[in-house]
Amino acid sequence: MYYLGNFRFVSDQQEIEEAERRHGEFSLIVEASSLKDSVDKFKQRIESFRRSTDFFNGHCAVFISNILEFEKIPRDQAVMLNFRSYAGDPLLPHIECTVPSEQSNACSIHHWHGNRPAKEDKPEEIFMVFN
Repeated sequence: MYYLGNFRFVSDQQEIEEAERRHGEFSLIVEASSLKDSVDKFKQRIESFRRSTDFFNGHCAVFISNILEFEKIPRDQAVMLNFRSYAGDPLLPHIECTVPSEQSNACSIHHWHGNRPAKEDKPEEIFMVFN
């Protein structure tokens, strides 16, 4: 199976200067035998990025937004995987849909609860933390 993981991260949120704080999103894809195996591979890759890049510097927390599982990739038609609609300033809430289609249009409202990502007014759970 193929697994596409979508993640959010926050770094150095304790810093006073806004320019010193970071947050963002990223995706990883892997072929794995199970969901658990994919999560282990995602974790290993994020740890590798931590050691070899500046992506996750400082005190950093990583959150799983969602993991999509695919048996095969469609050949006849492109599939929309992530749709986000922002209104106004970047800090305002946004609407996010995962694999939206005519049959499934379930969207969630995402925003920042303090300095942490939240979905539908519930803080997201931390996946990994680097100090």
